[in-house]
Amino acid sequence: MVYAASMAGRLVAARGRVDLVYSRDLAGTAIAAALGLPFVFELHGVPAGGWQRVLRRFAAAPACRGLVAISEALRRDLDAAGLLRVPVVVAHDACDAALGRPPRGELGAPPRIGYVGNLYRGRGVELVLALAGRMPRCRFELVGGSEADLARIRGDGVPANVVLHGFVPPARLAEFYAGFDVLLLPHPRSGVRGATGGADISRWTSPMKMFEYMASGAPIVASDLPVLGEVLGDGVNALIAPAGDAAAWQQAIERLLGDAALRVRLATRAQADLRRDHTWAARAERVLRGLGLEP
Repeated sequence: MVYAASMAGRLVAARGRVDLVYSRDLAGTAIAAALGLPFVFELHGVPAGGWQRVLRRFAAAPACRGLVAISEALRRDLDAAGLLRVPVVVAHDACDAALGRPPRGELGAPPRIGYVGNLYRGRGVELVLALAGRMPRCRFELVGGSEADLARIRGDGVPANVVLHGFVPPARLAEFYAGFDVLLLPHPRSGVRGATGGADISRWTSPMKMFEYMASGAPIVASDLPVLGEVLGDGVNALIAPAGDAAAWQQAIERLLGDAALRVRLATRAQADLRRDHTWAARAERVLRGLGLEP
């Protein structure tokens, strides 16, 4: 309620000076619609139950300029639910291309295998810990996680070659990415949830960490989720392994560690794809162009 009241005050004060309200928040979108301000609503999942009626009402508002879906899979499911009655554009998430460093062929001693993100259940962290147990000559570093999740993981037992860095401010992430030799994106096939819990988003997710990984300059091993395949291609800009299959993931990591040319080729292509299609500027341009809102 406090956020909604603050949003309402800001929009009322800016009325007459706002060209477009871009929102992924229902309260902000409702206020913009009520004020008649042109708006675009970004979706990260298919609304359930009564929220579908709310979305249809937003889409029917004269001020609605269109919708943004964060993946092609989400666009298809919105269409199947009969929720696309206005222009829609697919815009995956993005990141700052300056986050990374040039790809390199040399390895750390020991090789450093990185995971950056939340540590709650349903993010594939269990697979990372299993891989650490199978690969004692590598150092596995996990960046992120709440104190509760860190305590749970320590309580379950952590291999000696695992480093838990805990929460790191976004401004410091580049220094961690710069040191990793391989990055892991171990999303499971189901049970992927956002930071606040809620519905399973594995069909639609467009994780910002994937784009940070692409910018980093380190090669990526990622799960074979179809939605991740909208951005990552096996042998093109990443290696893809079956979700949850520790033996296959170990094989993919060892393949990268044993082939400097492959590491450099995949990381170079990932950076090029990121800079061309997945910076924040490129995303904004795609949305404006796709919805016919270019100046």
